[in-house]
Amino acid sequence: MIPRKYYWLFAMVGAQGLLMVVSLVREIQESAGIFLFFFGILLTAMVVIDLLKRRRKDPRWFDSQYYHYVVLIFAYILLIHLLLLLTGNRAWDWHHLYVAVYSIFLILLGNLTPRLPFGSLMGLWIPGLFRSEERWCRAHRIAGFIYVAFGLLFLSLILLDFRIRNQVRLIFFYILLPLVVSNILPLLWEKMKQSPSAGGR
Repeated sequence: MIPRKYYWLFAMVGAQGLLMVVSLVREIQESAGIFLFFFGILLTAMVVIDLLKRRRKDPRWFDSQYYHYVVLIFAYILLIHLLLLLTGNRAWDWHHLYVAVYSIFLILLGNLTPRLPFGSLMGLWIPGLFRSEERWCRAHRIAGFIYVAFGLLFLSLILLDFRIRNQVRLIFFYILLPLVVSNILPLLWEKMKQSPSAGGR
């Protein structure tokens, strides 16, 4: 059974659906609105699966840090959706505002990521992590540090008035790069830790 304090997730998806309809009707960032709506549905499904599968084993599993992690992600998605509607098709003129909000989000996310409970679908999807709690905790500590580092880097770039006008490059630099690095570095770290023992055998 899903705890009552998570029921707001469904209201959040409904709010995102409403915002998507508004963006389509007013022809404001239609593709971004559609993406955010369906991304919210995907995240909600992952949270529900986590709750149904894991909470039976340990009722305390989702009572604190996991809840804060979920609240942060959905609050950020809703905030970005609202900002897209407010800034309209002139979102590029508000580049630094979006980057500042995203940077703060990454810093907060980095502080919560190391505390994610073992086996959560909201965590990193790296081969081998779901079989060892020790590896899980170590990988998420590394990922948390990476998120904070990127958040601070992006904030410093605002002070330098750094801008990316190309949408593809912007998505790669601000979104894909932190995601790739946060998944690759923990994987490389695990391989480095395993190689000496393999050589000793």
